[in-house]
Amino acid sequence: MITGKYLENPALYSPDELERLDNHIEKYFGKATTVVHEFFSEDIHVDVSIIPPHEEHNYYTLVTTGMGAFSMKIPSEYQEDGLPSRIELMMCLPPEWNPESKESQENWPVELLRYLARFPIIESTWLGYGHSIQNGTPYADNTLLAGCVLLGVQDAPEGAAVCKLSDGSWVGFYQVIPLTENELEYKIQHSTDEMLEYMEDVDHVVYFQRPDTNFESH
Repeated sequence: MITGKYLENPALYSPDELERLDNHIEKYFGKATTVVHEFFSEDIHVDVSIIPPHEEHNYYTLVTTGMGAFSMKIPSEYQEDGLPSRIELMMCLPPEWNPESKESQENWPVELLRYLARFPIIESTWLGYGHSIQNGTPYADNTLLAGCVLLGVQDAPEGAAVCKLSDGSWVGFYQVIPLTENELEYKIQHSTDEMLEYMEDVDHVVYFQRPDTNFESH
């Protein structure tokens, strides 16, 4: 897990912002029964809320809290698009996933979310729809998944993608979809939308052992 001081001053939510964010997550994604806390940090404080499978969604939902306390610098050419400079991330995992596991084969999604939460700070960049991050090697020895792409929030009620704060600002949410090296390369060489056309049968719930996409068969 990457921690450390990457900012001169910590970027933290106010108590009111945290309350609004927690209420938003519970309203749109479900009630968290477990929170993986980050006990020490000198820049942003990133917790990961784990919402268990429930009647509407038979899968776990992981949501970060803390990334959006830092405002990313959106390049001027994209500012008119209304892209969020403050974001949180989410990922969905199958009902058989073990949220209590400390083994790398099962806990890499939590570590990935925490890494991505600091990525804009560490790399002095920003993240938005269609952005992909390569890991270089698979996240664990039980999967081909070796990178990820950010998409809009999947399988959630209207309004889930934006949490409005009391001062009129807002925090956006993106869905993290892990990819194989082959899928990442296709996305980089073509586009996110073209890649998704070939991956329409791939669920937004992350199954660690799903097969690679065969783009040549289409």
